[in-house]
Amino acid sequence: MNRITSIILISIAVVFTILISNIIPKKQFEPYTLELDSLWRKEATDQEYILDINNDSTSESLLHYRINKSGHSIEYRHNKSLHEIYIFDKSEVFISRFITLADINQDGAKDIIFLTARGHLTYLNILEYSFSKKLLLPLRKVKLDSISYFNNAPDVTNNFLITNESNVYFDLAAGYSIQPRNIYKFDLRDNKLTKTARSSIVNLKAELLTYHKREYLLAKKVIAAGNTVSPGESEGLKNSRNKDTLQMYEETKDRIYQFGDFASYILLYDNNLKFAFTPVEFFGWTNYTLSEIITIEDIPYIISLSNSQIENNKKAKIILSNLQGQVLKQITALYDYDNLFTNGKEIVLHSADNLDIYSDDLTLAERIDKISNACGFFDINNNKQKEFIAFNKNELIIFANDFHDRTTFSIEQEFAPLPEDGRIEVIHHQGRNCIFYNSRLFYYLFSYSKNHYAWLKYPFYALMMLFWFGLLFFVVKFNTKRLEKDKQHLESIINERTLELKYKNEQLALQKDEIGIKAEELRVKNRHLEELDKFKRILISTLVHDLKNPLGQIMMKTTDKKLKYTAGKMLRLVMNLLDVEKYEQTTFSIDKQPVSLRSILDEVISCQEIILKEKNLSVLISTDDIDLYADKEILKRVFENLITNAVRFSIQNHNIEITALASTDEIISISIKNYGSHIPDEALETIFDKYIQAEKIDSSGYKSTGLGLTFCRMAIQAHGHTIKARNTDNGVLFEFTLDGKAISTWEKYIVSADESVKLSTNEEALLRPWLDQLSRLEICQISEITSIVSHIPDYTDSIRTLKQKIGDAAFASNTELYSAIVNGRTQKIV
Repeated sequence: MNRITSIILISIAVVFTILISNIIPKKQFEPYTLELDSLWRKEATDQEYILDINNDSTSESLLHYRINKSGHSIEYRHNKSLHEIYIFDKSEVFISRFITLADINQDGAKDIIFLTARGHLTYLNILEYSFSKKLLLPLRKVKLDSISYFNNAPDVTNNFLITNESNVYFDLAAGYSIQPRNIYKFDLRDNKLTKTARSSIVNLKAELLTYHKREYLLAKKVIAAGNTVSPGESEGLKNSRNKDTLQMYEETKDRIYQFGDFASYILLYDNNLKFAFTPVEFFGWTNYTLSEIITIEDIPYIISLSNSQIENNKKAKIILSNLQGQVLKQITALYDYDNLFTNGKEIVLHSADNLDIYSDDLTLAERIDKISNACGFFDINNNKQKEFIAFNKNELIIFANDFHDRTTFSIEQEFAPLPEDGRIEVIHHQGRNCIFYNSRLFYYLFSYSKNHYAWLKYPFYALMMLFWFGLLFFVVKFNTKRLEKDKQHLESIINERTLELKYKNEQLALQKDEIGIKAEELRVKNRHLEELDKFKRILISTLVHDLKNPLGQIMMKTTDKKLKYTAGKMLRLVMNLLDVEKYEQTTFSIDKQPVSLRSILDEVISCQEIILKEKNLSVLISTDDIDLYADKEILKRVFENLITNAVRFSIQNHNIEITALASTDEIISISIKNYGSHIPDEALETIFDKYIQAEKIDSSGYKSTGLGLTFCRMAIQAHGHTIKARNTDNGVLFEFTLDGKAISTWEKYIVSADESVKLSTNEEALLRPWLDQLSRLEICQISEITSIVSHIPDYTDSIRTLKQKIGDAAFASNTELYSAIVNGRTQKIV
């Protein structure tokens, strides 16, 4: 195997290995495994917590039930059994965002801490779990500040509550009523309550910091609510030229605080809840400042993100300051960040779909895309190495080892399974490290552990590539040997086929000569056929012209109706043949003039009297009085052909129906219906073609040339319209259109072929013996019928007419008409 083949095989093996790697779930080789252990529905009015309240390594459930509704209570469950219920007073309103669990009385069991409002007073509530009584008992209920109400609800919220040993730090943030807006510290050991000075600052999050044995409280999120202003802010609003800003000044000039909420701040409180340094102010409408602690060479610093906005000039800043409030470095943010996180000296900022990692000198070190939501750092494995939790839409992502390792889990239960208020708890549940949180719809419990098979990733792919290379090598070798055998076999076949082809070429040469002889014979025969066709056309033309004039003379001079009808039928056939042959070669010439439809129909139907009588047919005409715009002579021949065709294929003793309707656009729709047998569906499209009816025989046994319908189509198309045939339930309908308009209203009339015979009483008595003999005969007994009819004396015209009708009915084999006449019923049979 040469070098090029080896390179191709290695390349294919690499491609196959990459394809396999895309098929195998990535979770198989992620450094950590993330599994959804439990999932259950969250009720809108409830909040559930998982904790180990009595430190017995068994997780319990705490359910905050029907918050601020009827039946408001806290239920404590151990091993899925209800152990204790704390019931809220009806007048108590829960104002904390969540319940906080911490052992602040140092008795080895977690206490339950939350804030409530009763009337116009607020309270800090601490419940403890009694090991001896196994009950939830009130430990402290500390009265705080008075509050106002807005829309029948307390106008105050507790945004954060954090603990450190026996100390509880929390806030109260009023809304429209502004006060109270304080941070509080309650020391359970000394039973002492401390709070910040009166201000209007809104702190949404806080974090405790211990440095040089001193305790600090950092305000992690300060927002500008726009209710109050500081003196400097008021002066800035007053000096503005913007109308909206001046309007804000008028609204806030009576609400001036030392630190107003028209700005956000970098705030650090000392152990006594006094400012550790003068707040660093960021003035602007609806802005916020986020702050976190970073540690550089074991020294804590404050890193802040301020999104200040004033006079529609939005400029986000990243600020590095020390614990004395000195701004050490400040840069303009590269992107529109919405959240800030730190871990040691790592700085992480989140924008719309990205996670940016900054170094401690505030330079962008790394960007991670496809991150729609970030939650922060959590020590899930309890090894003092924090993991970072984030989401990409419905995918939970956990980063570890300085963002080098990534573990994912796709959550299918909802479109945006994000933690409510960004709150995630790290717990040890059933011997595993877990994260627990709730979205708006569900509670999620995930376990997170090291994947012991992650190290097999690269060995597996190396073995996979070797496998594909070996398989491809074997296939190539095997196919090479097979191809050599096939080559030898093909060469022998080619030699055999070459000899066969040589023989066949010789045969083809002989056949070519024979084909040349046959082709010459066909050319001679074709010339002979062309001469015969030319002779046929000359003969037809000669016969047509020789017959046309004598037939016309016969029709003009004879008074015999049958002879005249027969001559007319022959003349029509001659004219159809002549015109079809003529107009196949030249353009159909017409002379359009206004002509009455009724006059044409009366004239045409009168010429069909004899054949109508033979088949005992009537023509039912339903039409307005219509003037057509057409060539009268050509139109007469169209109706003659169509009515003759209808009579020919009609069943005896039925009607032929002619209908003409005028539309608003001066188009006349005409139809002629006969009650005969259906035309085969496959013949409906070809019925108008030349000679197509030559093989079809009508109900009277007459064989048609098929040129009548061909002439009709040529004539109607020459008038700019179309004609078609279709089968109905009980017959055949021919439809076409012409130009014209209605002169008078709709009416019906019948042209009947029947001439009623009225006999007197004496005539009926005279004829009765012969009629009785005729009634006993079958229609097929023509000789007997003719003999009896010949013996009836011609006393009167009525008797002569009756004899004629009996003879016509018998010769036409019209059983119904014959029976009606000889039995004395001479009315029309339908």
